[in-house]
Amino acid sequence: MKNFKTILLLFAASSILIASCIGSNSSDNGSSSGGGIVIDDPNPPPTIVGTTLACDDPNILTSNTAASYAVDGPDSIPTSNVSREGGDPIPASALNANAGNNIKRLSAPVTPMLANGDVDADYEGEPMVHPILVSYTEQVLGTYELGDGSADIGDPSHVDDPFVSVSLNNGKNWKKEQIADTSGSSSKFVAWAGDNIAYPGHSHKMTMGVNGNNILVAWLDKYCPDKNPYDLELVDGVWVDDLYQVNAVGGGQGSIDYDLPCTITDPEDDDYNCAPNGKPVYEVPFSCVWAARGVFDPADGSIMWRIADQVTSGIRDANKITIASKDIGFIMAWQEDPSGLRSGKAAGPGAGWSGATTNHGADIWYTRITMDDFDDVILDDQGDTDPSNDVVSDDPTLIAALGTKPKTAVNFVYPVRITDNEKCNYLGDSKLYCEQVCTDSTTVDSNNQKDQDILRCLTGDIDPIYQW
Repeated sequence: MKNFKTILLLFAASSILIASCIGSNSSDNGSSSGGGIVIDDPNPPPTIVGTTLACDDPNILTSNTAASYAVDGPDSIPTSNVSREGGDPIPASALNANAGNNIKRLSAPVTPMLANGDVDADYEGEPMVHPILVSYTEQVLGTYELGDGSADIGDPSHVDDPFVSVSLNNGKNWKKEQIADTSGSSSKFVAWAGDNIAYPGHSHKMTMGVNGNNILVAWLDKYCPDKNPYDLELVDGVWVDDLYQVNAVGGGQGSIDYDLPCTITDPEDDDYNCAPNGKPVYEVPFSCVWAARGVFDPADGSIMWRIADQVTSGIRDANKITIASKDIGFIMAWQEDPSGLRSGKAAGPGAGWSGATTNHGADIWYTRITMDDFDDVILDDQGDTDPSNDVVSDDPTLIAALGTKPKTAVNFVYPVRITDNEKCNYLGDSKLYCEQVCTDSTTVDSNNQKDQDILRCLTGDIDPIYQW
């Protein structure tokens, strides 16, 4: 059933109309299957293939193999390996495991093209098609693992990088591009099996949003080198205007040490601490959020990707990214845990750490980028640290002439918490954010069982979300 759902998602991504197989469906311009007045459009839009679903295959619901779910009717999408570029021989990387795939369809119609940019002769004289995008993480180190429920825990011997594949001929073949290469770098030394090792970058839980020709992909990563993603000023060891302590302090990126003796073996116990399926897991760096922007060019079917931006510092453990967009811009939300992802108790299907959960104080965070700023890049940074004299442009011709991925000119907006699970109880509270948020303390009546008065933090007139 999982494979069947994947095929249905592919159909939806290519703008095939998924509807009842009962009755008729016509995609002819100026025609209708029912009554009424028919008006010919003097400027009809280009006809797009993939507007009907061939769902009359009698075997589609009786077979249990993925290949049998591929409908061979007109305008249908065949099954294909989206992480393999067209042509032979098949590269070894096409067989690598991947995860976290997201499927989107671009609205701009294009002439059907092969992965190398040539016009697809099989579609010659046929209508135009909508490009299909698939984002995913692909394993670049180690062998495939399944069933331990710890995919987002990771380990230094099983590492993924982020990729995006695009099809310009209705899923027939794909052009694959690596969006970032964090697996070849490290930002954190950890204690692993008795050694002090440089933990490699590991991308996981990738997601994607599309608006017009603008593409935003985001993922979680163990590589978090930048303590100051928003270029705040550091004075006497304190980040100025870092109201929510987005920037890392001291040692920078955090970590959680899972290297505990397996003393409690009952998964129902709150202190359950055994490694998944007996697999040893030791100290693991916190994950930070990364995002990369791309702009699709309908003229040649290319995507102009920008250098990926580190969105969070890794001072807290990020998880579960969500992207949404309107014409005004993109928004992005995610979860951050101040103590790191807690091991699960094999809750739900599977075994190991499935059902991993959060610690007290995990909050939801939010940032945004406007469409006006989305595609601006730095053409020339003048070789200094002064951003005011940078040459900035969104001209695709000038950007393409660079011959390399450009750096984005405008970062995402400084993130804010939109939940308050990590409460500041009183002035002087040592928890994150409290030092800058609390201006005073007050005693309030409590309705707890002990019927004791409690101290609460006063924030004065500081309203960070309103100011943001």
